[in-house]
Amino acid sequence: MTRVALYTRVSTSDKGQTVENQFLALRKACELRGWEIVLEEQDVISGTKEKRPGLQRVFDAAVLREFDILFVWSLDRLTREGAFRALEIVQQLGKQNVAFESLREPYFSTCGPFKDVFLAIAAALARIERERICERVKAGLDRTREAGTILGRPKVADRWKPQILEMAGKGMNSVKIAKKLPISARTVRRMLRQSKVAA
Repeated sequence: MTRVALYTRVSTSDKGQTVENQFLALRKACELRGWEIVLEEQDVISGTKEKRPGLQRVFDAAVLREFDILFVWSLDRLTREGAFRALEIVQQLGKQNVAFESLREPYFSTCGPFKDVFLAIAAALARIERERICERVKAGLDRTREAGTILGRPKVADRWKPQILEMAGKGMNSVKIAKKLPISARTVRRMLRQSKVAA
């Protein structure tokens, strides 16, 4: 008999949705298919969270080959991080010879003859998703540059510039200023030169 693990998830913002509703539908489907339920796990957490205790227990059981199919109510219960992350999870299960099936999306299945078709489509969607993300990031960087914003992380010493200038204005030299701050006298002198203040 085919051994099945059920995984359900709701986020705290899911209105009117409960893990028990998902379990009831999944159990009924297993009964009709003659599948044996050997594991039921759940999470009440956002699908964008990487660390989910219930899903981790599913992965642990997959490594031990405790079940043959992971059965979920819908793909978004597995992850809300997009096609790329969904493909990663399915491939991770596949390495343990565990298939994947979604009740509401029967075409999202690695059971039976359509396994290769599903993986090919999922990989194509994941690639398109990665390309779109790269395009959005590039467009955002271009807008930022056009607005005159300097990109990159500011130097740690730059945050001390106001204090350096204030102390220099009080007549303190670079050595004395450096003793007051967690930076070197050389860095103080450089910043004062850039600000055209005598070191």
